[in-house]
Parts: sequence; structure tokens; C-alpha cells
Amino acid sequence: MEQDPLSENYLFCGYCGERLYSKLSIGYYCEICSKPICVDCRKRKNINFCSEHIDAQREVKIKKEIKCGICGKVITGSHKFIKRCQEPGCGEILCKVCAGVEETVYCFKHIPYDKKKADVDLHNKTNRVVRPDAIGMRKKQHPSISASQADLLSDDDTVELPKGFIIADRYNIRYELGRGGMGIVYFAYDNLLNISIAIKSLPKILSTSPKAIQRLKEEAKLSMTLSHPNILRIHNLEEFQGLYFIVMEYVEGKTLEDLIKEKGKLNIDETIWIAEEVAKGLDYAHSRKILHLDVKPANILINQQNNIIKMADFGIARQIKDSVTRLLGKEISGTLHYMSPEQVLRGKIDHRSDIYSFSVLLYESLMGSPPFIEEHIVELITKIKPRDLKGVPEHINNAIQKGLAKKPEDRFNKASELVLALRSELSGI
Repeated sequence: MEQDPLSENYLFCGYCGERLYSKLSIGYYCEICSKPICVDCRKRKNINFCSEHIDAQREVKIKKEIKCGICGKVITGSHKFIKRCQEPGCGEILCKVCAGVEETVYCFKHIPYDKKKADVDLHNKTNRVVRPDAIGMRKKQHPSISASQADLLSDDDTVELPKGFIIADRYNIRYELGRGGMGIVYFAYDNLLNISIAIKSLPKILSTSPKAIQRLKEEAKLSMTLSHPNILRIHNLEEFQGLYFIVMEYVEGKTLEDLIKEKGKLNIDETIWIAEEVAKGLDYAHSRKILHLDVKPANILINQQNNIIKMADFGIARQIKDSVTRLLGKEISGTLHYMSPEQVLRGKIDHRSDIYSFSVLLYESLMGSPPFIEEHIVELITKIKPRDLKGVPEHINNAIQKGLAKKPEDRFNKASELVLALRSELSGI
């Protein structure tokens, strides 16, 4: 049947040419070009292809570096027929494993998960949802999201999110900003408030412990009460299909860790500027009886163009690390270099533990590395005096050494006192 040349806005069956008056008239899509197939052709004639491709061999030759539209895995070689996304005009390829899952007909971008496609029954028309506690039984399967949104979990307990992933019908993942032992941070967009945000995915093992989740919620509530120009604001703790995410303010720029890696070490003026801004945030939090307990260069965000410095992960990072350590039964590496002697020995801690970590941060900024990086680091942190800083005025070395004192009572009582000593030739030592 010929199509009306004036009806450019209408859809027509790719096989018989009949006009399709609504989406209800669409029974399938061509598995090669995604042209719509009418219900009659699909049900009565079992047509899977448009007229152009009906005689084509059901085989797709895939070039290197083409990625699956669901799991993102690179597909290489020649395969038996592999599905394409059935969203009109998309044509994303689905790899053999993802395409083999029952009723997988869309790429990740077009999975009808948002409100605009809420009329499609998620459980019957697209990917079936699996309980998070069943994830452990799927290790031999392809780590795609084709059977569950919760299958975005890698083997190292992190939650990896592809571009376009929607969390809680609100947060749209754009790209990865960075990752560490306690999760991956993504740049995202809040579709409700129309603002850019950062989202941190938390280790999946937390979901197995109600006590760990309860402690995390309590710590998040405390952190959300902090409102200071030098503290990264936490907007929310989101739960989505049994997985947890921290929604945070987004700051464009670099971390202090990145800056030290680029420059090797910072000059005195840069270090003191950073110290002043970090100290303001620390003193504010300490005045509200809230500790950070994970002060390190990776948690200091810097926007040099706007002279903005913010501290991230206030209290939450340490709570996550402690919970994961208890659940796994082993210590998680990554922040030991910045921990105070009392933290390492699991003794009584207070705000002066943050002063110690703050001093390690300043030491690394000026020297290019923390005071202790050798083996047997626990013994060094608890018993050995750090080496003096080279190439800096004596009063700066004395001030940082006081901040690194083994006993809390021998350190500064406030972060601002340490900064004052950095600026003064009389450090009081």
C-alpha cells in the first residue's frame, strides 16, 4: 500500500505499509532498523522485519568498539542475530547476553522507567526486577541491567551507573567524576529542581546490614544540618531498589589530591590559603559537635577560578568505612595515612583527631607526600615523630609538627589556631 506523501507526520507499518493511527497499532519493530510493524503483521504473519530487511540473513556483523546499549560492554566479532533497541530512530545494539534475557527490547536509555512511559508495565513489558538480596545468586550471569536495575554492581562491591541512568525518577546520571574505596561519584542532574548535583553510590554490602543503614542515616542527618561556605552541602540520602546513594552539592574544579599530583607539591602561599578555608569549615563543624574523621586531600574540593574551597564527606565517609570494615571483617585501605594515633588504635577520639589529619594534609601539600608512607605504618603513626619539613620556615615546620603530636592534648585545640601559627613566626613551641 502506498503511503500518502502529505502524511509525513504519520507512522506506517514497515512491512505492509498500513497507516498506524496510535501506538496501540504497533505490534513490533524491525529488528534491524526499528521501523514499526503493525499488530496484524506481527500476530498473524509473525513478522519481525520490515519489507526492506525481511530477506536479510539474521546476522549482524559488529565492528570493534561498538558497545551494548544496555550493559556498555564492547561487542566484537560476528554473532548470531542480536537485537536492536525498538525505540523508533534509536537502533542501539544489545549484546548477545542482554538480548537473550526474556522480553528485553530496549536499550538502557529507552527503558520505560520514567513517568513519561509509566503506562508501560515494567514487570511485563521490559526488564523484570529482581530483589537486591538475589544479586549474589547471579554471579555467573552477564553483569548487565537487563534483568534488574540492581545488576549495576561490579565484582568489587561498587555500584556502577551508565550515562542516562535515572535514580528515583529524578536524578539523571551524566558521567563519572571519580571513584575510591567507598564508592563512585557521578555528575548528575536533578530533574525536579533543575540543578546540577553530585551523586555518590555506596557499597552494596551496606544494604545487607540494617544497623549499618541506621547509623548511616543518623550520620547523614547530622551532616545535612551543616551549612557553611567551606562545607559541601549534602542534599539527601536516597534509597533505590535496595541500594543507597548520597546526593550532594556539585562543585566544579579539582580535589587537593589532584592538585598535588599535578604540581608535585604546593607553595607556602597556596597551602596557607587552603589551610585557612579548611580551618573555617572544621571549626564550624566542631562548634556543633560534629567530627569529620576523614580529612584528606581527596575530600578537599577546589575551584581556583572562584576561590572556592569545600570539604566533602563530612562524617559520612568514616561511617561508611567503619561499617564496611565490620561487615567484611577486614580493614579497608586508603585513608590510614591520615588517621590520628588514637584512630589507628581505636581509642577515644574527639575534634583533635581532625586537627591531626588536617596537619597531615598540610604536610603533604608542602612536601608532596604524607609524613608516613612506609611499611609498618601503624607503628610509625603511633610511635615515631614525623621527619621535619624541608625548605619551609621553621615556624611552619613547628606548627605542623605540633598538629602531628601523638597525644591529643599536645595538639592545637582549634584548626584556626594552627593556621595562626602558620602565619606567625612565633608558633608557641
